[in-house]
Amino acid sequence: MKPKVSICCQTYNHGAYIAQTLDGFLMQKTNFLFEVLVHEDASTDNTAEVLRSYEKKHPDIVKVVYQTENQFLKQNTLVNILFAKSEGDYLALCEGDDYWTDENKLQKQVDFLESNPEYTLTGHSVNTLDNEGKIAPWLSKKGDIDFYNFLCGKNIYTLSLLFRNYKGCFEKVIDPYPAGDFFMKAFMLNRGNGYIFEEVMGVYRMHNTGFWSTRTSLDVHQKTLLAYRYFLKSFPHRKKEILRATLKYKMKYGIFWKTLDSYFYVDIPMYLGLSLKRIIQ
Repeated sequence: MKPKVSICCQTYNHGAYIAQTLDGFLMQKTNFLFEVLVHEDASTDNTAEVLRSYEKKHPDIVKVVYQTENQFLKQNTLVNILFAKSEGDYLALCEGDDYWTDENKLQKQVDFLESNPEYTLTGHSVNTLDNEGKIAPWLSKKGDIDFYNFLCGKNIYTLSLLFRNYKGCFEKVIDPYPAGDFFMKAFMLNRGNGYIFEEVMGVYRMHNTGFWSTRTSLDVHQKTLLAYRYFLKSFPHRKKEILRATLKYKMKYGIFWKTLDSYFYVDIPMYLGLSLKRIIQ
């Protein structure tokens, strides 16, 4: 029978964590079938060994793509590999160093989207876990999230995402943009609002080898501004919202002098025919 949800997990050198991640998937209590799709990106530790043991125990659920050469800089593996293999009506994301803590997470999120066809995605609050074992909450306010609020900083944690599987659309639109999860959220919110559950249903692990944990603040700013520039090309009908969100971001962090180009703060008033004060209201 076809699964209703495809859980997509990217992993690299997560041998110390991947078992807990998989256990969080397999403990889910649902009235529907789900599959676990994992991309193992040529890890140099025991990640592949752990995955093979889970595949052997759960051959109908856990399906792994093993690489012999790392693909991180070569392609968007989430879209090109895992999304392409997915069979579910919904996609859920969680990387191999994070994990879920609520056994009813998938059921809650699917029930909401089934009852609200005008919504495209759901998310929830998470806890963070640092190298010293300290847990701290990252709480999200319950309720709707739209395209503009997301661009202005209302976050949706990637490990909390469950969204509709628009087969074929992701490959065409998201693949050219390198930070796939950020653009994917914007892509989904361009098609409809999202809904955030206030409950904590997962844990984001912060460690020295994590992708975002090792980024400098300037690097994060540059990648965010590149994203806004890409959004302008991808969502031209939302140009005003994107430009307003970009300006708010620059003003919040005081990074006008560190930008990759001057387009956003020189041409925004001219383009919109508005004063700066009115733009940021």
